[in-house]
Amino acid sequence: MGTDESQRWAEVDALFDQLLALPVSQRMRHLQQMQIDPAMRQRLQALLSALDCAPDFLEQPPSWPAGSGLDQVEAPASLATGTMIGGFSIERLIGRGGMGEVYLAHRADAGFAQRVALKLIRPEAASRPDQFSAERRILAGLEHPGIARLVDGGVADDGRPYMAMEYVDGQDILLFAQTHVLDLDARLALFRQVCDAVDHAHRNLVVHRDLKPANILVSADGRAKLLDFGIAKLIDSANTEALTQAMLTPEYAAPEQMEGGAITTATDVFALGVLLYELLAGVRPWHLQGLPLPGTLRRMLEAEPLKPSDAGQATAPVPARLLRGDLDAIVLKALRREPGERYQTPAHLWADIERHQQLQPVLARGDARSYRTRRFLRRYRLLVASTAAVVLALSIGLVAVAWQAHRIAQERDQVLTEVARAEAIKDYLLLMFRTAGENQGAEPLTAKQVLDQSAQRLSDQYRGQPSTRAEIIEAMGALYLYMNDYDGAVPLLRGYLDAPGSQQTPAHRAEISVLLAEAELRRGNAGPARTLLDAAHAFWNSDPGRYRKSLIGSRQLQAQIEKEEHGLPRSIKTLQASLVEHDDYFGRRHVDTANLLNSLGIAYQSNGDIDLADAAFKDSWAVHQALGNERTAAALLTLGNWATVAYRKKNLARAESLLLQATSTRRALYGNSAALAAMQANLGKIVLRAGRPQDALVQLQQALPISLE
Repeated sequence: MGTDESQRWAEVDALFDQLLALPVSQRMRHLQQMQIDPAMRQRLQALLSALDCAPDFLEQPPSWPAGSGLDQVEAPASLATGTMIGGFSIERLIGRGGMGEVYLAHRADAGFAQRVALKLIRPEAASRPDQFSAERRILAGLEHPGIARLVDGGVADDGRPYMAMEYVDGQDILLFAQTHVLDLDARLALFRQVCDAVDHAHRNLVVHRDLKPANILVSADGRAKLLDFGIAKLIDSANTEALTQAMLTPEYAAPEQMEGGAITTATDVFALGVLLYELLAGVRPWHLQGLPLPGTLRRMLEAEPLKPSDAGQATAPVPARLLRGDLDAIVLKALRREPGERYQTPAHLWADIERHQQLQPVLARGDARSYRTRRFLRRYRLLVASTAAVVLALSIGLVAVAWQAHRIAQERDQVLTEVARAEAIKDYLLLMFRTAGENQGAEPLTAKQVLDQSAQRLSDQYRGQPSTRAEIIEAMGALYLYMNDYDGAVPLLRGYLDAPGSQQTPAHRAEISVLLAEAELRRGNAGPARTLLDAAHAFWNSDPGRYRKSLIGSRQLQAQIEKEEHGLPRSIKTLQASLVEHDDYFGRRHVDTANLLNSLGIAYQSNGDIDLADAAFKDSWAVHQALGNERTAAALLTLGNWATVAYRKKNLARAESLLLQATSTRRALYGNSAALAAMQANLGKIVLRAGRPQDALVQLQQALPISLE
């Protein structure tokens, strides 16, 4: 290229930067007003047209309008049609990235038709195949319907490695949403598929790091597939960052990627936030193309994106009124500059969207104000510090005293309430069993008989103490449920709710309503169970901060009722949202969270989502291990369920190992039982299926006498 032409391109480049700094709607009009020669205007118009048609055009093989002065640029393929790579015949080039070329190819074997996307390292990158090999290893470990699977791999005749992947005949996710004129619900449903796929990768310790529309294709039937793990990273691996920083896409890169910081699952959440922003608003939160690297960093690290509801044009795909509030807050939380302030996983991000869809409070709005305050303090810390010093000196004493007094009063009242409750329940239960022992006839009383007698007497006691009476009824109702005596629980609990005095203790009334709802559900009465649960939720939601623990504790019952009403998918959504609530309230290392993960695994398994069930049981067991609860009834349930999933996945070795541990735990906890015999018999069947009949016979022979006993 001559000196004059180089100078002209420098001018084009500078003018193009000016245009990119403008809103999209103003660029063409501003271009027409520029005092430049027609040839330069034509080149700039061609660049803007290419940008509008394909926002990722700088990464794709160029295709310029004829006569633009740019149509002579050519990006030849390194392989000709018909070239054989392994067992595949090349058809045509379909894409080119930082290190590789992707060809449409088909398997040349007679009688076996299969089309694949064959990725081959480019000749100029052949001296550094490590990144390519890492991608192949990562794909080999990912099996999910939303991730294009690895079909084959090897080394071409010229020494370059290749891999054949599932060929996805579709459009990128933004183009699909545009051409099919998807509404808000359909766009969110599509986004959920992406979240599920990325979350699966994270569960397998893989961060994608290059999520963008071009890497998410949607087939004609609306199935999204995640592609291109070329710069993906195994969490905690020692991959170098220099190469991947050069290969990432700035518009979708998280700030920590641009700065060379630590890469976590929150890095992919940021890219998902950009994608969701585009799906809802039709534009990106930042316009970075054409900016030099310092400008890119400055805009991403300092500029706050507009709310999606404020960013879209008149032709935005989703009306702004549908985005204001919840969805604005959710998107902006995913795009927060600090990784720790974002959703930590795609599952957490999607769970908040589901809360919005179910008209429940979303987490993003709960902390938005405090987040903005923290951002303001960080940005203007010197000004704030100097201004606040004067005010602080005057007010800190009074504020601290008032706050501490309020906090101490709250904690004192809570402790006194808990003590009173525990004392009342303890005294009554001691009296209950002592009275039963004194009045015992010739035959010993069962626990159920003791409960039944006490329930009859309770109506005549504590009439002047409605709160204590409610506490005792709640404890007795829980005992009935623990013994699976639902017919015994219902009269006791219903009698309390129907009594006029129950209105004096609305908090107890809500708790007892939930116990009665569970009893009714176990008796097959889903309708009354729903009515009772809704009444409790109505009371708790009048002050959700105060009754947050009760709301969280009721989610599993809610999911069970929804299973009867609407089927498993609705139930699973509630359990998934509940898991986010549990993590936020209790933390992951809590027995309630472990039990919820077990319930979620059971629901996944019943729904045929075996991989998700496997991951849920694995997480539940990890919590039990972290708590040192491996030899508890709850952990035993998780082990048994996990073994069943391993068997269904044909992983006989793991199923055998888990069942061995489960039988040992059950024997230690309960001794010989029918459940132990059944578990040991199942273990024998697994060992037999594994091809070891003698070992299987040992297990079955041990199970037989226990079963007979």
